[in-house]
Order: sequence, then C-alpha cells, then structure tokens
Amino acid sequence: QQNLNADQLARLARVIMMICDKAMTGVKKAQIADPRLEAWQLEKAIAEIQAGDVKPGVNTLSELASRNPESLNIQLQYARGLSRLDSDLPTAIKQWRVLSAKVKPGSEAWLECKYNIALLLKQNQQPDEAMRLLKYLKLTSDGSKKSRWHVELDSLLDELERAQQ
Repeated sequence: QQNLNADQLARLARVIMMICDKAMTGVKKAQIADPRLEAWQLEKAIAEIQAGDVKPGVNTLSELASRNPESLNIQLQYARGLSRLDSDLPTAIKQWRVLSAKVKPGSEAWLECKYNIALLLKQNQQPDEAMRLLKYLKLTSDGSKKSRWHVELDSLLDELERAQQ
C-alpha cells in the first residue's frame, strides 16, 4: 500500500466529487426518491473537505446531520468536518461533546470524541481545560487497552505537559 501526499489526496478527492455529482444528477433526473442520494451527498461532502473545500463540505454535513440525528457515521463526519474549520472551534467542541454523550463510554468513537475535544480546547487557547480532561481520562480509563486513541490521548497530554514546563 502506497501513502499519498496531500496533493494526491486532494486530486483523488476531486475525482470522487465528480463521481458523486454525476450520480446525484442521475438520481435527480430520474425524479425518484432515492435513499442513495444522501449517501452520495455524504461522500461528496467528505471528498470536498479532503480536497480543501471545507466550508461547502461542512454545510452539507450540517444539513445531513440535522436530518439524521441518529446516524453515528454522519454525526462523526460532521464533527470531523467542523474540526477542520478554524473559524468556529467552539461549535466543533460542542458537536464532539454532544456526540460523546451519545456513544458508549470507552468505545473507539467515544475515545475519538474525547481526543478531539481536548485537541480543540488546546487550539482554542484552553490548554488547562484540555489537560484536566486528559488527566481525568488517564485516571479513569482501562490502561490495559491501548487503542490508537489511547496513544493519541497520551501523546496530546505529554505535549501539553511539556508546554507547561
């Protein structure tokens, strides 16, 4: 498996966007209610964000999230998209917090939520609050399980502690 650089990922995302546009055009021309339309909208929004067109992607994800409040995948994608918008970190933090309350504590999705909350707090000039959250998670989590998110959480805590010294 070959790793792609940012430029290659952006070009690939633009191809995905074109495919999604063609698929959505076909569904709309057929004038039928097709549940796949939302799936194509979701894929296009993810591709837009990957290509650097963050705002339109997040706008679409916002619409999809409000229409599908129980879809964990859409809610996660929306939170991930919001995290890429530097202009509205408090909204991103809020979305991650709402989402973390909906998923099972200790699950991969929950850990991803907590990591992103802490990261965004740090980016929003609230490192002390981020550190409190991370220290609480370290004290209360099962240290025997080391998922990707446990490693990320530990790394972020180490970074914040080094910055305080």
